[in-house]
Amino acid sequence: MMQKKVPQLMKKMIKKNNGTFKKCFAQRLRELRKENGITQAGLAERMNVSRTCIANWESSERIPEVAAITYLAKLFKVPVDYLCGRTDERYRVKLLDNIDFDLTKLNGKGIEMLCEYYDYLVSSEKYRAK
Repeated sequence: MMQKKVPQLMKKMIKKNNGTFKKCFAQRLRELRKENGITQAGLAERMNVSRTCIANWESSERIPEVAAITYLAKLFKVPVDYLCGRTDERYRVKLLDNIDFDLTKLNGKGIEMLCEYYDYLVSSEKYRAK
């Protein structure tokens, strides 16, 4: 992934929030990276960017492109909205009005198993929505 220009919509959002988006994103990225025991260099290698690029994201100097934000959310198993500061809900998933899972009750292995089971269900004709 290469650093690209920030889409216009994201620029407007950042300007509207007086930079709080950048600060929140930077803080949450740093926290998630450290919680997962990943160095800036290690994350940079996974994403095919420089360590300086990661450092710039974590210091609010720059923000990544949307595809990179999506990748980071998937890597750290959090919603994009959490990573971008639009919600503080890291693991709660509301599927339907009457189904609500609080994933904070699961450890990392439990969340991983849930994701694997979800992938299985989605890949199966028998369970996939039409």
